[in-house]
Amino acid sequence: MRLRALAVSAVLVPALVTLSACAAGTSNQSNPSDTGTSSSSSAGQTDTAASTTAPTTTSSPVAAGPEIPADTAVAAPVARDEMPQASGTFGEKPTITVPKTPAPQSLQRLILSEGDGPQSKAGDTVVVNYYGQVWGGQEFDNSYDRKAVFTTQVGVAQPKVVAGWNVGLQGVKQGSRVLLSFPAWDGYGAAGSPPKIPGGASLIFVIDVVGVYAPNTSGDPTATPQDIPAGWPTVGGKLGELPTITVPKSLPDPAQPGVTLVAKGHGAPAQAGDVLVQYVAVSWDGSQTEQSWPDPTGKNPRAGTGPQAFPLNSTSPFAALIGVPIGSRVLMRTPANSSSGVPAVAWVIDLIAQQDVAPATATTTSAG
Repeated sequence: MRLRALAVSAVLVPALVTLSACAAGTSNQSNPSDTGTSSSSSAGQTDTAASTTAPTTTSSPVAAGPEIPADTAVAAPVARDEMPQASGTFGEKPTITVPKTPAPQSLQRLILSEGDGPQSKAGDTVVVNYYGQVWGGQEFDNSYDRKAVFTTQVGVAQPKVVAGWNVGLQGVKQGSRVLLSFPAWDGYGAAGSPPKIPGGASLIFVIDVVGVYAPNTSGDPTATPQDIPAGWPTVGGKLGELPTITVPKSLPDPAQPGVTLVAKGHGAPAQAGDVLVQYVAVSWDGSQTEQSWPDPTGKNPRAGTGPQAFPLNSTSPFAALIGVPIGSRVLMRTPANSSSGVPAVAWVIDLIAQQDVAPATATTTSAG
């Protein structure tokens, strides 16, 4: 069994409940969240804001079976008056006005306002706020009310979001507000995602691209190296690159969680909420390993695909990261959990960015 299943998935909470059937194409494959109540939701959660009736549409749903493949590129633009209008500016919850014309039967993208940050490309992780609405119907989900961003990769072969996002969010600059409109075969297909998204429905999204991160993004490569106290595993590798962890055989399993700085970043202290990280994790006996860092050779079956979102709260094993400066590289240990079968684990974690902030319920921990 992979360490991710033992140590990571068991403790990570999806950032959203409502986008996880934003899965590849028309399938029900999901990971972070689900716009609806798909039984394949990674956390087994349901959309607490789900309406009791499905939204209505002004036009007949389009047949969208497996014979209609998802788009692989953004289509040539239709006339502007055939596209929705969106109010508000970057960071504000928008209001969408839908024209009376039929929904375009292609993946359409409008850059409502362009940012000046890095431009996303295939394989990058994007951090976004979003608002979703059925064409001719009603809102089915948004992240603005939750005050919590959503993180996913785009342009990947096994996407965790619908095709309209996986394709439409490539080539967009950080800081941009984007409007996406796409037909059912780029979203939830003929089945839809009841009760909010009927089968064959075209969808509209307004998306604010808060962050764009390459797969090998690390913590601060200019972080200040620190002395690791005796009694801790050893860490190798340069800052800004994939680290290594060695747990001496003579080192007993940790009885308590803890964290010490490998290198101190220059950012603000991490707060309760969600942080974006890269990590390497090794079981204390060295028998299992896991990492978020990608392996360019493709030979490491335990390699990840890039940065991941970690929750920091009083009940999370990562609570000890609260108070650690963003940009830092830390060495963390978590004890074994006999009830779940999770072994003791040594982690090296690069804190890349604070994604969102929740009321702090955990005591701030000083690293050292």
